[in-house]
Amino acid sequence: MHPISDNKFTKTANRISTVIRSLCGPDAMKQMTLCTTKWDTVPESDGCKRYSELCDTQPWKEMLANGASATKIGSTSSNAQRDAETIVSQLIKNAEPVELAIQDEMVNKNLPAANTSAGKILDGHQKTQAESDRMVKGLIEKRRKRRKVDCVIQ
Repeated sequence: MHPISDNKFTKTANRISTVIRSLCGPDAMKQMTLCTTKWDTVPESDGCKRYSELCDTQPWKEMLANGASATKIGSTSSNAQRDAETIVSQLIKNAEPVELAIQDEMVNKNLPAANTSAGKILDGHQKTQAESDRMVKGLIEKRRKRRKVDCVIQ
């Protein structure tokens, strides 16, 4: 799900899409529906433009090329419920057994979870987060030291 009110595809949304693609693989895309929400928060013309851009940029472009579908979820609760029921019905109707990429890697290729495509991506995100946490901690510590110096000077 992606709020159409977002001008750009955020880093977080991109990370999530990358993990989903690596977990599922291209064969599972035909059983995915990419949804846009919050259409009531933007003018219809802006929403349509953003929807086109979204479908034409990575990662949605790749997912759609591999068979995923894209749709919008209505703004009112009755429309949203109807849209959600339609999406679920289509997913059930089109459901076929598909081997996920992570299943292939772990079962057929006998890889531990950490060595799968998804595992490597998640490990990279975890290392990036740990580095960010260290940087923030360092900045907080520098600020504390500056405050102590400021208090002494006064």
